[in-house]
Amino acid sequence: MKLNIGCGRRKLAGWVNLDANPAVQPDILAAVPPIPLEDNTVGHLLMESSLEHIPHCKLWSFFDEVERVCKDGAVVEIVVPHYSSVHAHDPLHHTYWHSTSLNAMCINRNSETGERHSHLRLWLDKVELRVLMRTGIGIGSELGRRIGRLVDWPFNRGPVWQQACERLWPFGFDEVWFRARVVKGQR
Repeated sequence: MKLNIGCGRRKLAGWVNLDANPAVQPDILAAVPPIPLEDNTVGHLLMESSLEHIPHCKLWSFFDEVERVCKDGAVVEIVVPHYSSVHAHDPLHHTYWHSTSLNAMCINRNSETGERHSHLRLWLDKVELRVLMRTGIGIGSELGRRIGRLVDWPFNRGPVWQQACERLWPFGFDEVWFRARVVKGQR
């Protein structure tokens, strides 16, 4: 199953679209957490411009729910406003994100310090810093996505380079995109 959490008006064909707003008529009407699905049923989970709406006090229980509903190897894609973006400072946003925000849950990026707040374990495949917002209210056309990739490539040369760009790029970034896979069975 493909699950689109926080779909808003952007309901995707072939996906189960979940949202807390009845006005958008999602396939599943629910506020998360919890995610109202059976264990190990999701093969691809997408959250575009919705994770930042989850209150900080519920964030770790939400990630536990992601671990519960996703199959081993499930793809997790998360797009959030970058903390330097004007879009991040919406009164409805509870959390702020940057290129290393998910590292504590990523077995290929975390030094395993022992500080774990969630059962979710991810293998981080890719992180992109985006200068031009490509989701939500941004440029959603194919031309816009191509322009975005062209503009963004200098900032996405690797994790160390991304962190340097976040510190030194004076204009900020609009979004951060994470693509990871769920890893089960390794604790």
